[in-house]
Amino acid sequence: MVWLGRSATAGLVCGGVLLVTPEARAGHCTYCTESRPHEVVIPLTEIGSDGVVVIVLADYSDRLIDASWWEHVAVSVTDDADAPVDGELELHSGFTPATWRPSQPWVPGSFEVKVDVDLEAGGEPCAPLEVVTPLLVLENPTAPHPAFTIATSETYSLVPRFELSTLVCCDGALPYRPSVQGVICPSHSPPRPEIGTGFCTELIGRGRLRVETIIEPVVAADSPLLAVREVTTGDRPTTSGPQTTVVLESPACIEIEVLDLVTGIRTTFPSCHGDDLADQLGEVLLDPTPALAESCAGEPYVCEVLASDRWDPDACTRWPDGAAVEPFPDESPETSSGTGADGDAEFSGGGCSLPGGSAPSCAWWPIVAIMLRRRHDYRCTSHRQ
Repeated sequence: MVWLGRSATAGLVCGGVLLVTPEARAGHCTYCTESRPHEVVIPLTEIGSDGVVVIVLADYSDRLIDASWWEHVAVSVTDDADAPVDGELELHSGFTPATWRPSQPWVPGSFEVKVDVDLEAGGEPCAPLEVVTPLLVLENPTAPHPAFTIATSETYSLVPRFELSTLVCCDGALPYRPSVQGVICPSHSPPRPEIGTGFCTELIGRGRLRVETIIEPVVAADSPLLAVREVTTGDRPTTSGPQTTVVLESPACIEIEVLDLVTGIRTTFPSCHGDDLADQLGEVLLDPTPALAESCAGEPYVCEVLASDRWDPDACTRWPDGAAVEPFPDESPETSSGTGADGDAEFSGGGCSLPGGSAPSCAWWPIVAIMLRRRHDYRCTSHRQ
């Protein structure tokens, strides 16, 4: 599913003719590729004689890749004589990295690891992602990790929520969410509201407690042969290694679990956080009075939200007492209209002109679709390192 700005949706239809050809539709869908792996990371190319090949599927925007993608990963290992080495890909539920382990003990020497990811498994045409890397297996086994401890550090933040439902305004401001032309991928947030004239400030903020792990000694903290997850929330890092961050919006006890990818040994570290900040986590009411007193000439007000994208100028009340106020003229760019030659209103959000406008303004939409598809083809070409 993709989210389209209203003007973009209107721009795809002109005079009752749908301008999205099958090729253009495929281009739009494949443009949103952030849910797929974009890179295969093999952090260690030298391992001990009892070691494993650590593999991470990475996203170019540092997002977590869903574990179901491992079903579409094929790993092959060959020795320096190009003979295949039998082995198996091991998945570790709840942890980010997977590991490949040989069926028989390693014979020290040089090898080549090839990882193929079938990106078409996501339902759209895309070239496979292929990575080939050398691997050196040493004669000695993996050095045991030193005993390590995990401590935590806390950082509190209160972020005001600038959303249509969390604002109070004055002096004629009528917040609205602007239309965005083109395709907005599902993982991206809608555009920030705009207010037009006047002034607005937030009524509600979100309090968060960021809990970060501190691993000692450093040699353990930097080891990609350790993986980590938080058992309660399911939080995990996007890379291999024992360091992670948990974000809490209410007091909670967490349990950090560290997995040794070579031995399979698991170690847990429980801790509790946020009790002294209970009333400052999650949604927090803000006091907008100082900002309103400094920036407003008239009385502040709030309005109901229409269709999740704008304030209703006919449904406003004075803040904070809720007294009725006169309706406001809606002069935001999203609803302003002009008059065509035949007197009909025109759509002003861009794209196609509706009744009263000229049909040729639609002609550039197929070109946009072709450009999006070309950009997809560039992103999805095979990678080799």
